[in-house]
Amino acid sequence: MPIIRLTQKLQKECGIKPVDLVQVEESSAPFTEWYAHVFVLNRKKQVILVERQTLFAFTLEDVSRKDIRARLPELFIKRLGKALYIEGASGDVVAKVMDLCRGEFCYAKTESRRTIGAMNEFIKNHKFSYSYHGRSSEQRDRFIRYMPMRGFPDGAKKYGFPIDVFTNVINDQFGLEFATKKDEHFKNIFSDSALLLEANDGSSGEVFVFEVNMTFYDMDEVQHQIIRDLAVSGKESLAHLAESILQAYDFECDHCYGFYSHAMRKQGGPPKEVYELFVDIDDEAGDGHAKSVEKTKISTVFNEEGKQMLFLFDYGDCWEFIVGLKEVRCTRAAEKLPCVVRAIGEPPQQYPPYDEE
Repeated sequence: MPIIRLTQKLQKECGIKPVDLVQVEESSAPFTEWYAHVFVLNRKKQVILVERQTLFAFTLEDVSRKDIRARLPELFIKRLGKALYIEGASGDVVAKVMDLCRGEFCYAKTESRRTIGAMNEFIKNHKFSYSYHGRSSEQRDRFIRYMPMRGFPDGAKKYGFPIDVFTNVINDQFGLEFATKKDEHFKNIFSDSALLLEANDGSSGEVFVFEVNMTFYDMDEVQHQIIRDLAVSGKESLAHLAESILQAYDFECDHCYGFYSHAMRKQGGPPKEVYELFVDIDDEAGDGHAKSVEKTKISTVFNEEGKQMLFLFDYGDCWEFIVGLKEVRCTRAAEKLPCVVRAIGEPPQQYPPYDEE
């Protein structure tokens, strides 16, 4: 029985009350449990669906509330087949996955923070890619209507892209090759750099090397210093730096965050510089003088070696990192960015077991 776990926002769109959701445990069967959320792009509703085990994701584009309420399972099946075709799946793989996802759908509440965090990142990257500067209206239409959400390497999956994890599960569980030789050319059909946010390959010129220092107190009030030296491209945004820091500490990027002139904040005064994700998501909870993290480049903020900022993640748990620029250098041969060049100490669990909180 396929399970679709609805966020609260999508529950409202579907006209489903929390009491109407089925209490069901996580499924051990691959491709039968999906997380779903609704967001707006180009003033139209989009529904994103993320497979829990592999994080393979795709969207139902330009859907109305009427369609969401009356045809969500039908649209899910149709768009899943198209997403698999675009990724180059063989006929046998498409048939197998579609069979697993057919039947009477069960609506349940969301459970996995990791999946929700990945979903939020997919949406943010999808919106940024769609509005990529210089893209024509024709390219935008092609992007929104035909691109599955490829996502990003996930630490819990040994830093494999969702489509690669999906491929491995298909092979391990069912002994099927994801794509036949004649279908291989489909796998990169949308690899045009004008349509995708590609991983930085170290060719951007200047590399900014940061020392990131996290002070953590365990349950016995013992202080721990967890340090990561992180190399990133200076032309990337503060949002990219934030995501790279969290990845280096094995944290999910599932909460808002900001960069602050840390010395002023520690002294209780107003920080001279504030950059917050609240600005990019139009949330009034942020600092009224804050600037965007997605539109501000790393090189603009860290304009001299030795400069430090406070990176504050999750305003509930308040994880604090002191980020200092150690050096600016040229890229090295075959260097892939971002990368951790030094690691000291084991990071704490972002979400410890309940009885340890």
